[in-house]
Amino acid sequence: MKNGDTQQHIATLEQIIQFGVGQDRTDGSLDIFIDKLSGKLPLGADAPTFESRKRIICLGLRSKIAQFSTITFLCGFLTLISALMAWALIPDLTLFSYALISLMYAWGCITAYRQSKNYYQILNAIKILQQTQPDPAVFHPVIDQYALDAQFFKSRQQTRIIACVIVLISSGCLFSIYQNPPKALFQISFILPFMLMLGIGLLFHPISRKESLYLYGTAQLPWKHFPVFLKLCCILGGILSMTMMISYEFLS
Repeated sequence: MKNGDTQQHIATLEQIIQFGVGQDRTDGSLDIFIDKLSGKLPLGADAPTFESRKRIICLGLRSKIAQFSTITFLCGFLTLISALMAWALIPDLTLFSYALISLMYAWGCITAYRQSKNYYQILNAIKILQQTQPDPAVFHPVIDQYALDAQFFKSRQQTRIIACVIVLISSGCLFSIYQNPPKALFQISFILPFMLMLGIGLLFHPISRKESLYLYGTAQLPWKHFPVFLKLCCILGGILSMTMMISYEFLS
């Protein structure tokens, strides 16, 4: 990543943090989800508030720094080992093979160090970013709950259907794992308890993107406006997922 690319990356992230992505989208926003998976958009780009977007994006940058710092250390260590082995083989011709390997590791070490340095520069620029655009405010406080229920009945029912599918799939997968424990689990399996609890929470308190946009000015419902039961389900689901992951690591 060259200096010009770094500055462009900083400018792009600043734009995303200030304004967000898909804040007024009431559809499934599948394209945003795909862009986040592919890395075109950072995680947290569609978060509802400036602080949440900044916090999640900074966390992602820190993970990148940790990743490339680890690669730098490993490549540096392997460079040293390869160089010592090449030196020990003098005057054997096989030393050239180890010397070439040492050069490859050295190149990887330098490249990873530069990437880590660039992400550190980006993180420092983002950390000092100040909010210039106000977060969406509550435009329509609830006065008539019955009218609100009738207005968003269809979208809430759609959310409940999605929640049912989530509960059925996640509970079925968990039951299958419990009945016939596989020798190895895919990493994605560890989010099944969280998805199960999330589905249960949405069954009782369906979140409608259209309703959230109507009430709070953003289709992404802020955490502080989550119903208490849904918050408890999310927290419990996270704890269960972490417990499942730790238990699997210790028992395997």
